[in-house]
Amino acid sequence: ERQLSALITPSPDPVFLLTAEGLVEAANPAALDALSPSGRSIVGLPLGTLAIGAQLCDELQTAVRESLEHGEPSELPRVWFEPATGPGGWYRFRVFPVQGDEGAVSAYVHAVDVTEAAENEQRLAALALVDPLTGAANRAALYDRLDQALARLERRHANGVAVVMVDLDHFKALNDTSGHHAGDTALVNVAHAL
Repeated sequence: ERQLSALITPSPDPVFLLTAEGLVEAANPAALDALSPSGRSIVGLPLGTLAIGAQLCDELQTAVRESLEHGEPSELPRVWFEPATGPGGWYRFRVFPVQGDEGAVSAYVHAVDVTEAAENEQRLAALALVDPLTGAANRAALYDRLDQALARLERRHANGVAVVMVDLDHFKALNDTSGHHAGDTALVNVAHAL
């Protein structure tokens, strides 16, 4: 038990150990902050009584059960979690089966805040569909939206989809004679007007 405490206590991430019955066997200070609004010990309490919400509790119990049944790690790659203290965010919960000295199998649960990575992924996904100069949807977005429209058309047995194409007359001449800055300004103005 001292080895376990020495292993999990210094972690800045919430780390706790659950029995096969779903009772908290051990928890580090970060887990106590995240899971106990009162700040009291959570050792011996069932997972369902902790401050994690019903949906996350169900998902985590399933991950723990699968991990213990198969003897392999399991993971909740990205779930919304609002700790008892501090702001909510996206967390990855990893569950590892561990065998104690007496042969009992427990689940080692490690929660990692992945909010920054999730937000970066969302920004990158948005950038992949937007022209950086104009802020308008790009060709990839056009194809994506066309695929969605055609799929809707098929599901609803509707008759058609409309596509509008806009061409800027004499744009090349503007770009060549007045410079790329003038061309960029024209593109931004047209995009905003549309």
